[in-house]
Amino acid sequence: MSEHPLAKAIVAAAPADLNEADDFQAVPGRDVVARVQGQTLVAGNRELLETNNFLIDEQTENLLRQEENSGCTVMLVGYRKSILGFISVADVLRQDARELVNRLKQAGVKKVVMLTDDNKRTAQTIAQLVGVDDHCHYMALLQILNCLNLIFR
Repeated sequence: MSEHPLAKAIVAAAPADLNEADDFQAVPGRDVVARVQGQTLVAGNRELLETNNFLIDEQTENLLRQEENSGCTVMLVGYRKSILGFISVADVLRQDARELVNRLKQAGVKKVVMLTDDNKRTAQTIAQLVGVDDHCHYMALLQILNCLNLIFR
């Protein structure tokens, strides 16, 4: 089982009579792929499901967008090449987050950027709620830094 706190909460809420998974693989903080009764079970983002040949229909896509636009991160669950559903989670914003961003700007900080691993829609919603100027996916930033490191070594 995954050691991620969200994974533990999801498993704790699941029915006790679930089938045992074989070949369980968890990418830390990201996705889960396992075999259950000889079939692939995946839980994670769109990219993971699409990589494993799961099709996301228009109705499901619209529901996912609604959740992401409200600031939630969505984990899709698929089995036997069908989307079974999704689990939507959201971080609780600190009550003083917007105030802290304002104080940074009042102190002369010209641009406040949020580093996140959330999807773009969720990141945009959270950025607007707390008043940051922009957001950046931290994996994209790490890729840029790795490239710079290669160039300037």
